[in-house]
Amino acid sequence: MTSSDRTSSNPDRWVGQVTGTGIVIGDNSSASVVVGQMQSSIQIELSKKLEEFTDLVAHHEGAVEDAPNVRKAVQEAQREVAQSAPRWPILHMLFRGIAASVSGVAALTDAMNGILTLLGRMPR
Repeated sequence: MTSSDRTSSNPDRWVGQVTGTGIVIGDNSSASVVVGQMQSSIQIELSKKLEEFTDLVAHHEGAVEDAPNVRKAVQEAQREVAQSAPRWPILHMLFRGIAASVSGVAALTDAMNGILTLLGRMPR
């Protein structure tokens, strides 16, 4: 199910877009559908690495020539990673741009290389 709207007259009745699969056979049978956004293990790992990268950017901000735009690009990447179906080509593009922007700082370059390696497991 994807809707959180219930009718006021019947709290067990859902309205709106409801999706799910539950197959039952027989009297008094029931099925349940897990509701919620599931992220892949790569998305979870990318989110963690982006948080770490954000901290590194703050720590090395003086050495990053265009730190405000780097932070903005990282935030955009975080939003995209959090989507139920991230647009992997967009993430590839964002990360390549971020990598180019931080290439003069070894700690940021190493962190971004780890992110790019992880992202390399996903389609382009």
